[in-house]
Amino acid sequence: MPAMGFPLHQFQFVFLELENALTADGVQLANAPSRMQQVNGDSVSVQNLLTVAQRQGSDSLLYLTIEHGSLPISHHARIQCFDVTGKLLWEEKASSIGHWAPTDEAAAKAVSEQLKKKLKGHVGKAGLPLR
Repeated sequence: MPAMGFPLHQFQFVFLELENALTADGVQLANAPSRMQQVNGDSVSVQNLLTVAQRQGSDSLLYLTIEHGSLPISHHARIQCFDVTGKLLWEEKASSIGHWAPTDEAAAKAVSEQLKKKLKGHVGKAGLPLR
């Protein structure tokens, strides 16, 4: 999951918030804890991650992208769900714009709250199987 142009600790916050919410909702996660690092460009491609997902026996891949917007303290996030063949099953987007977030941390929280609400609609369906 890449964090592009985004402070790493805020990416980690959003990532962990989503991971915790999905686990609490009973979604089966195969995520092995990995070293989080900021990436730019195509250094982590969907295709490479799909290969890893296939080797782990996963049915799908959630791909989270978070970017710092052009306005001060604005964050944009996109989570895409692919099956292991690479077919896009669904996609959700979120933004801190309009949430009057006074800090980067508040913007990250606004984005994570939006994504958690949107993910609830996908729980137990394609890409987010229950345990």
